[in-house]
Amino acid sequence: DYSVQEKNLIFENIKDLPFIVDSHMHLAAKTNVKQDNFINPKFDKYFRYPILSFKKNIFWSAFGVKSEQTINIDILDRIYRLTNYFPGIKYYGLVFAFAAVYDKESGEKNIEKTAFSVSNKYLINQIKNSPHLIPVGSIHPYQKNLKEEFLFLVKNQVRLIKILPNSMGFSPRDENCHLFFKLLNQHKLILITHVGDEHSVDSGHINNNNGNPLHYKKWLIKYPKLKIIFAHVGSEGKNLDNKGSEQYNFDLVLQLMEEFPQQTYADISAFSSVVERASYLPLLLKRQDLMDRLIYGSDYPVQMILPLVKTALWYMQWKNLIKSDASLLTSIYDKNPLVTSFLTMKKVKYNNKSFPKKVFAKNFIKIFNDRPLPIQLQKYF
Repeated sequence: DYSVQEKNLIFENIKDLPFIVDSHMHLAAKTNVKQDNFINPKFDKYFRYPILSFKKNIFWSAFGVKSEQTINIDILDRIYRLTNYFPGIKYYGLVFAFAAVYDKESGEKNIEKTAFSVSNKYLINQIKNSPHLIPVGSIHPYQKNLKEEFLFLVKNQVRLIKILPNSMGFSPRDENCHLFFKLLNQHKLILITHVGDEHSVDSGHINNNNGNPLHYKKWLIKYPKLKIIFAHVGSEGKNLDNKGSEQYNFDLVLQLMEEFPQQTYADISAFSSVVERASYLPLLLKRQDLMDRLIYGSDYPVQMILPLVKTALWYMQWKNLIKSDASLLTSIYDKNPLVTSFLTMKKVKYNNKSFPKKVFAKNFIKIFNDRPLPIQLQKYF
C-alpha cells in the first residue's frame, strides 16, 4: 500500500500522461537447448571466475530469482507484476530478447564467448498473453540464419530489434553487417543499440570499441529510412571520432542526432540508477532541442539493485538535480522500483529545465510515423 504522500506524488506526475512506455527492459532465462536460451557455465564457477559469479548473484537477486529450480518463473513473474501493477496508469514495457555471439566465418553460435542468450521464440511465447509487454527481438549480424530470423520476427509482428555489439563480439561498421542493416531497412524495423561502454554482460570478452556510436553513420547514410535508438545516450566512456581524436560517446551520439534528425533517437535508461550516467543529466537537459527524440527507459533490472539507486539519488541531490522527495522516492522503491525510476526522471531538473511529458510516452509513438506501431499500442491511434 502506498501512503497518502506517496500517492499524491505519483498522481502529480502521471495525471497528464496517456500511458508510460518503458523502452528498455531486459529478460534472462536458464539454459534450455529446446528453447535456445543459454547462461554461460562460467557464472557458476565461483573459485575460477569469482567476479562473474558475483555479477550473476547480483542480477539473479535483481530479477527476483528465488531458487535455481524456478528461475524462469521467478523472472517472468517479477517483470509482469512490476509493470502490470504500476499504480494509476497503464505501463508498457519493451522486453528484450538477447542474441548469442556468432562467429563471422562460420555463422555458427560461439558458446564460449556468449555470456547469456534469450531466444526470440522464447520471449514471444512467454509474453504473448501479457498485452502490456512488447517483445523486442535480437539478431546477431553474423548468424547464418539471418533472413529466416528476420522473417520470424516480422511474422510475429515484432517491430524492434536490440543489439549489444560490445558483448556480442562484432563491430557495427563491419561490412559483414551489411545484410543485417539491409534487412532492418527492408522490414522497417527499429534498431535499439547499446552505445558507449559496457560492463555487465561479460563472459570474458567485452570490446568497448564496438560501442562507438559513429559506427552507424555509414548505414544511416546508405539507408535514409533506417531508424536507430541509441541506448543510454552513449553516456559512458570514450571512442575515436572520424579524425582519430578521442571523444565522449555521449557527444558522439549528440553529433549523430544533429546530423540525422529524421533517423536517430536516444533512450534515457539507467540515468536514475547509475551515477556515471546521471552525471550527464545537466548536459542532456540543456539540449531542449533534442527533447522530441528522447524516450524513457528504466534499464530493468539494473534499478532493482538498491545500492546503485541510493547512490544515484544521493548524487542527484548533491548536484541539486533532485531538490526534494528523495526520501519519498526511496520509500516508494520498496513497493515498486519501476515507480521510483519513473518519478526520478520525471522530477529531475537542471536550470529549470526538465524532461517534458512527451519523453515518457508520445515520443516513442512518433518514431513509428512511417511504419506500423507495435500491436499493443495500436488501439490508441
